[in-house]
Amino acid sequence: MLIGLFLVGMGILFILKNVGVIPVIVWGILWPSVLIIVGLYLFLKVIHFYRFVNKMWEIADKVEEKIVHPLG
Repeated sequence: MLIGLFLVGMGILFILKNVGVIPVIVWGILWPSVLIIVGLYLFLKVIHFYRFVNKMWEIADKVEEKIVHPLG
């Protein structure tokens, strides 16, 4: 859904630029800024996912340790 909203937003920006609502100077700053923001979002999303996976591995290791060595 996020990708769809991003594409719709970019389409609206392209139309506004072509109609002349957004000047070329603003477009030159806006376009790279949008790419940077999307890149940062994706980067942080991946980092969050790997932290979640590592936490699940730690929990699984603790559970396995209790099952394999219940008295120790």
